[in-house]
Amino acid sequence: MFENSAAPASVVLKELLEGKKASKEQLMRVLEERRSILTRCTKNFSQKTLGQLACLDSGNGFFHELKEDGPRVISFDNEFRLDSRGFFAGNSLCKRMGFPWECVTFGVDHNSWLLVKTCYTPENRGGVYEKAFSVEVTRTNLSIILEGTEIEPTLIWMYFKMITEEWVSSRKSLYEQALKVAQGMNEEDCLFRMIS
Repeated sequence: MFENSAAPASVVLKELLEGKKASKEQLMRVLEERRSILTRCTKNFSQKTLGQLACLDSGNGFFHELKEDGPRVISFDNEFRLDSRGFFAGNSLCKRMGFPWECVTFGVDHNSWLLVKTCYTPENRGGVYEKAFSVEVTRTNLSIILEGTEIEPTLIWMYFKMITEEWVSSRKSLYEQALKVAQGMNEEDCLFRMIS
C-alpha cells in the first residue's frame, strides 16, 4: 500500500534540500500525493465524522462539535450528513468571516478534497457561543481549497502529518491493550490447564 508513497514528493523534497524554493505547483503536487496516500488508508484507520468537526467557539475558550448544534447539511445530491466520515480540519485551520458569520475550512474523504463552510450565529450565553445553523460541503480541488481558505500548503502538510501521528498513537494504544489481555489469557490458560 505504501510502496510508492514517496515517489512524487521525493523530487520536490530533494529540490528543497538543494536550497531551491518549491513552487506552489510543486507543493500542490506533494499535497495531492499525500491526500491520495491518506485516502487509500481510510478502510484501515479511523476517520472522524463531519459532526465531530470542532470549529465554533463555545463561549468559554473551548470549541464545540457541529453535531451539538444539529445544523442543516447542504451538499450536492444530499451526499453528506453529520455522520459522513472523512478528515475535517478544525478551528486552527478555519478562515473566519464577518457577517454573514462563516467559518471556512477543508476536509478530505475517500474521493476528493472538500470545502466546508459553516454558517453560524453568535449567541450570548455568558460568553459568545457560536451556534451553527448550516454546513455546506462541496467536492472540489486543492487550488480552490487554498484560495477559499487562505491556508498555507505547509499547514495542510502538517495537518496530514498530525492525522498519521494520531493513527500511530491510537494503534499503539490498542496494541498495548490487546497485549495485556493476551498476556493475562496466557497466564490464566496455564492455571486453567492445571486445574482441568
